[in-house]
Amino acid sequence: MSSMIDIWRFLAHTNLTPAAICQEAMTIAASLCVYTNSEIVIDELCTTF
Repeated sequence: MSSMIDIWRFLAHTNLTPAAICQEAMTIAASLCVYTNSEIVIDELCTTF
């Protein structure tokens, strides 16, 4: 649960877009985990109708 709190706290105090946050998180994961590669593709969904 504290991880979710940390995420919301970070989002409240950053100017990064959700896609940029995702990109950074996946880059960090790729550097730490042998099962995660650095070929990252982020698909964004349209939220307006």
